[in-house]
Amino acid sequence: MILMSPMKHTTRGSRTLAAAVLLTVCATLTACGGDAGSGASDADNDPGIAAAESAVGIPPEPAGASRAALLLALRAVAPNAADTAHEDTAIDAAREQCSAINGGASNLAAAAAARFSYDGIVTSPAQGKAINAAIEDSGFCASMEMPSR
Repeated sequence: MILMSPMKHTTRGSRTLAAAVLLTVCATLTACGGDAGSGASDADNDPGIAAAESAVGIPPEPAGASRAALLLALRAVAPNAADTAHEDTAIDAAREQCSAINGGASNLAAAAAARFSYDGIVTSPAQGKAINAAIEDSGFCASMEMPSR
């Protein structure tokens, strides 16, 4: 699920919104198909989803050492939100937060706090700010900077 961050009404924001709508449509259309037992993400199975995610600044799901490093960085600042029971949710939240970071969204700390609050875990805006720093310092979002037009 893609959570939209607050954004100013600009042409860039309109393009981001359009790409997010496209992503939602692609995800909806492919939700009934594919190989459910493969363990691959929807973006791995459908290049259209991967392209739509990339268009809104969402990086591919990390694997191996990259995944472990990102989770370690997140656990250092928000241990409950990135504990072993919530690893997949934390990774999804980090990927979505990259869209806000790369898109220049306002109030990133509040957006991160909201994205990393789930299953009874409440993440504060201060932790949200630390999450943003951890994500940015890890370089996880760096390769996904959105093109300027």
